[in-house]
Amino acid sequence: MSPLSSNLSSSLSSPSQSSAEDTCYYTFSESSGSTEHTEGNFSKEVTNWIAAEDARRTGLEEFWAALHYDSALFSQLAFSETLNPSVDFGKIASILSNSTRQECGLAAEQEILFFDVKSTKLRGHPRDTSADPDFIACNASISAGTEVQWAEVSAVVEIYSDRARDGHHAIAYTLQLLQARPDLTCAQGMHVGDDGITLILASSDGVILSPVLNIAASPHAQLLYAFIKRLYDPHLMMLDPTIQRRRDASTGQYTFDITLTSPDGRSVVKCLGYSIIAAHRTIGERSQVFCNTDSPALIDGVPVPVIKDHYRERDNHFEETQILRHIHASSPFPGVVEVVYSADPVVRPDKTPVYSGALRKIRLGFRQFGNRFMSLKTPLEVLTAVYDLLEVTRALHATRKVLHRDISDSNVLCMSEPEIYQTPLSGSADATSPPYEMCFMRHILDENVHPLSTNMLLIDFDQGEILGSKEDHDVTPRNGGTRRFRARGVSGVHLPGHNVIYAAPDSLVSFAQKVYERLLPLRLARFDNSPEYHRLPDEHWSEGNSRPSLRHDAESAFWLLLWWAVEARASTSPVTYISAYSWHMLTNTHSNEHVRGLLRDDALDPAYKALERLLTKLGRHLFIDAEWATEAPFNNPDYVHELLQRSILNFVIQNKDKPFMHLPTAPQPRVYRPQSTDISLFELKRSGITLTYDRPTKRLKA
Repeated sequence: MSPLSSNLSSSLSSPSQSSAEDTCYYTFSESSGSTEHTEGNFSKEVTNWIAAEDARRTGLEEFWAALHYDSALFSQLAFSETLNPSVDFGKIASILSNSTRQECGLAAEQEILFFDVKSTKLRGHPRDTSADPDFIACNASISAGTEVQWAEVSAVVEIYSDRARDGHHAIAYTLQLLQARPDLTCAQGMHVGDDGITLILASSDGVILSPVLNIAASPHAQLLYAFIKRLYDPHLMMLDPTIQRRRDASTGQYTFDITLTSPDGRSVVKCLGYSIIAAHRTIGERSQVFCNTDSPALIDGVPVPVIKDHYRERDNHFEETQILRHIHASSPFPGVVEVVYSADPVVRPDKTPVYSGALRKIRLGFRQFGNRFMSLKTPLEVLTAVYDLLEVTRALHATRKVLHRDISDSNVLCMSEPEIYQTPLSGSADATSPPYEMCFMRHILDENVHPLSTNMLLIDFDQGEILGSKEDHDVTPRNGGTRRFRARGVSGVHLPGHNVIYAAPDSLVSFAQKVYERLLPLRLARFDNSPEYHRLPDEHWSEGNSRPSLRHDAESAFWLLLWWAVEARASTSPVTYISAYSWHMLTNTHSNEHVRGLLRDDALDPAYKALERLLTKLGRHLFIDAEWATEAPFNNPDYVHELLQRSILNFVIQNKDKPFMHLPTAPQPRVYRPQSTDISLFELKRSGITLTYDRPTKRLKA
């Protein structure tokens, strides 16, 4: 037995004889945080994660392989059972970590300690999670009693309890660590129960669990030791060496230094001091977004304030870089984010690609930055952004044959200053077609503003599609997108279709009519003088599995607007809550309940009640799916866009000077508060915001 194994064996057999350095573990002070776990939201999040991404338990040899270790290297280690892991985990972990540090020849200040954090709260998670593990592994330089950030955590541990009986919380904490540590491609965690210790490895491939380890059994103790050693000496495949975490000396906050590389592995530019601002998903095609607006890196003189890392599968039909290059091929496309840098895949200095499990990492650098849609403060700002969003998505379809397919609150941004696109938009990607008619809301309200001036920015084309391309041929892409904003026709919701009647677009108010005549004459000719109604003699009923189309992007824009309106609380208003009825109507996506979207007349903050009239009109436009229309203009791809844009435009022109249009929202949005009384979820009212359709009073001939 080696000195190392002898030391470990004696330490575990006789803890009372061990030095303080060998056996101590650290507890953060009460003042540094709260012990309260927000069990409701976190438990639901855990359930969603684990239900969607099953963890897989392995045998000893498979777990050794996952650690990239040969078990024979640790075969001389032996332990005797004297400590109960669920009671004495801190001591066991500290002894093993101390021995590992000595074996690696590291100084005491480089030791990784296991801190008890049950009475504190970890800070700085990109998803602002409110749940915390029981123990974390951190570098010894962390002082007891100080605030801990997720970025400095090396591993997470959950001790057995009623709420952690099945180990799902431990798995969720490990997945959260993977989100907070973009420099890792594989995160480590543990679940400690009365029956032993389960080791956890989480990557984009999924979660694997070791057998339940009994430290009295030498093979189990050896695996635990090797697991802790990986905290000191991560395998190359568990890291992305192009990202380094760094603690800012002045603020104490963690940022990341990112090296942009060329395909041959050489450094292109160092991006210093970037903060992680978003993390999407954990297993599968996950992504992390970094930002530095104060001192962004430059590539050929162009700032790169935003960097996005994304793990992708090999069989994707479209890559975001491919779509964005296609969109901006002839000239900058108004309202769409521009790529400054791309790497597919990201490579290490030794030219090997960075993978997390079987998914390769790609990296994009973007020129623009904006705030999320939900941060917009007034109805006028929001309606302007939604109008411009509809203008951009219909132009993308008409001139570039592109669908976005994931309109959501995180993918529609608002830049602090509008961008002016001086070059007329070409009617095709190769610039061979005449200019495309396009005009944003700012110019409509003030003709001194350039027609192509907007601060709306559409980002994240991961779910996008180039129609008619080679990759698109005979392929039906998956119905992606954010569920809350996804159109009903691609979400399994059955839409009514019998006795289908489509209404013509609203007549434009005088002011808007003049704008159309001056800047959008072709659009005016296509949609004006159309029949008042279009009726089909046959019955139709949507199965809710339509192929994504332009009208679905339009409907997603409506859900985005509706969510802002429901959550908005005026700065001058007392606190009001989203009713259980409204919450159910907005979140209900069950395929048998096509009434999603029916809201009562108490759905909005009273200060914004005037918006109900517009939202009701928009909802009526969407009640019947336009899939079955057979006559122009009702079967035009952008028919739904025109319906929505005309209604928004008329409303803005008629109300732009009214106080409610400029009334800012309060810092905190309205939230859902469950009611103790029973509520009839399907009590339909004629007033309020509804996705219903008022049939014409006059008789129509079939």
